[in-house]
Amino acid sequence: MIKLVNTTTTPPPTPAFSDNFESGTASGWTTTGGKWAVDTDGSKVYQQSNSAASDTHALNGNAAWTN
Repeated sequence: MIKLVNTTTTPPPTPAFSDNFESGTASGWTTTGGKWAVDTDGSKVYQQSNSAASDTHALNGNAAWTN
């Protein structure tokens, strides 16, 4: 016996914001602590390279965003 089940999939929602850093810059990003740079790791990435730094963040967005 074979049972066929009809399923539908819902695509994931479009993100409110994304950045792939392929421009080679991190324009619009605000950082705290550490040493930040756009680097190539197969593709462009924004990374913090100071292993001694603590509580580091890279932030971007709009203060008016809400849930």
